[in-house]
Formats: sequence, structure tokens, C-alpha cells
Amino acid sequence: MELINFNNFDQEVTLKGPELDLFVQLIKANAERIIQGKGVLDNSKQTYWKSIRVTFFEFLDGLDELSNPKLILRRYKEYLQHQELKQNTKYNALAAAKTLFKEMYDLDLVPVRLDDRVRNFPQQFGNRKAYSRDELDKIFWVISHTEDAYQRSRMQAIFSLFGFSGLRSQEVCNIRIEHIDLHTGDFEVLAKGNRMDFRSMNAPTLHAVSEYLQLDGRNSGFLFLSLSKRNIGGPIATSTLRNYLRDLCRQAGISLKGLHAFRRGVADVMDENGANLQQIAAWLGHGDNIATTVRYFRQKELRDRVREGKGFV
Repeated sequence: MELINFNNFDQEVTLKGPELDLFVQLIKANAERIIQGKGVLDNSKQTYWKSIRVTFFEFLDGLDELSNPKLILRRYKEYLQHQELKQNTKYNALAAAKTLFKEMYDLDLVPVRLDDRVRNFPQQFGNRKAYSRDELDKIFWVISHTEDAYQRSRMQAIFSLFGFSGLRSQEVCNIRIEHIDLHTGDFEVLAKGNRMDFRSMNAPTLHAVSEYLQLDGRNSGFLFLSLSKRNIGGPIATSTLRNYLRDLCRQAGISLKGLHAFRRGVADVMDENGANLQQIAAWLGHGDNIATTVRYFRQKELRDRVREGKGFV
């Protein structure tokens, strides 16, 4: 479909009926091409497009009329404020819409800037959901009682990489056997931002991965293959990993905190064992971006300050 322009967009008029339909068509016709284009970072494209395709399109479809189309992002923010969504989900949804309109302006599809009129939602950092080593032991206890030997070794390797190496879920999916040094435990993986990151395994994780590969018998390809017939030879899906974790937590009798909570658990253990921020950041794949690592500890530090403050009241 050719890009559609909206020549009369700068007129502050109420849109309804055919004019509103044309305006919505303008946005929908250009949205995917723009979000998948040069204006969005690669690691944000999937998140932004999902936000546009689901949340923003739903908002557009619910409009009966729009007074002053220049204020559409303000209307969208009001809409998001009343949705039962996590704060960071609202942040991403509004940021995606602002990016879309910025790119539409740069492409001369709309004659005025819309993305600079509305401040974004604040992000929430320092979420302290983390799996403790005691909870990790319970998860591995459940895995150790899996009857099928191959599935047991596969699960042991997967959750060792989560629980000790602190990998992101997509990194676990992306690991390739030929990128692993089975003597040292060092490996490279396609990480956030489509870059190859140098990472490593501790001794228990290397042992678990080596045992799994002995049973698996392969020496190349994705470390964990998809079990779907529609994705033969492809990597395991993140949804499969989430399903595994949900079942393990239920059997272990612990609360489900999500796959990312393993990273925070690894950071906590390293901190307790005396690792500095640079070492924790490198281990988790944050590189030199220590500010990202600090967020993992922010709420913990604030709670400590509150407790210390009791003595001054």
C-alpha cells in the first residue's frame, strides 16, 4: 500500500465520519512500515509494533470523533491512564505512538509535530522481584525428579543458564552450540541490540550444559531447539520457557516472578559475595552501562535508608 498523506491535518477541526476514517486509515497504512523502519532501534521494534498494533489501534477504533487532531496523543495518554496496564507497558505504548508520529512528520505525512506535546509516563525501575537461592534450589529439586532423562538434562541446562549466568530469555533462545567453549564455559551469544556478547558459565552450569549435549548428540545449531513441528531446527520459544517456569514454580510451591527475576537473583548473590558493580554489569551483559545494574539495587537501598531513618524520628 502506498503511503497516504493527510493534507488538511493542520486545520483545527473536529474529525468524524469519513474524515475520521481517513485519518485512522492514514495511521494504520503507514504504522508498520514506519515502526519497522529506520526510526526505531532494532531492540525496540517488536515491543513498539505490538504496542501500536494492539493498544493504539484499539484506541483508534474506539474513537467516535476527534476534536483537534493535533491533540490525539493527549487523548491517547488519557486513554492509557484508565487502562489496567503496568506502568512500563503504558510508557512503551505512549513512546511507540510518539515515535510513529515523529517519523510521520519526518516523512512529510503530517505537517505538524505531534510527539513533542505530551510528556511520557515515568518508567518504574528497581523492581525487586528476584528468585533467592533457596527458591532456585526448590526449582532444581523439581527438575531432578523429572522422569525423562533427556528432558531432565535439558531443563537442568536451561535453568542453570538462567539461575547462574543470569541470561535474558531471548539470549537463552539464541545460544548456538558452536559458540560455546566446553572447556572453559565461555561463549558468545546474540544479545540485546543485536550484538554478540561475550559471556561465561560457572562450573555447575557448564556441567549441566555438557551433560545435556552428551545426551542430545549435536555439535552445532541452537543449543535448545524448538519442539514445534512448524519450527524444525529453530530455537526454543520464549513462551515455552515461560510455560516451563510456570509449571516448575507450581510444583515447587513458590510464587511465579517471571524469567527476568533470575537476573536480579544472580545480581543479589554476586553483591552479597562481594562482587563490585563493574563485575556484576559484565556478568549480566550490561557492559559498561553500570546505571542499568544500579537499578537492580535501587529499591533495596531505599528500603535500607528508610530503616536507618527510624533512628532519627
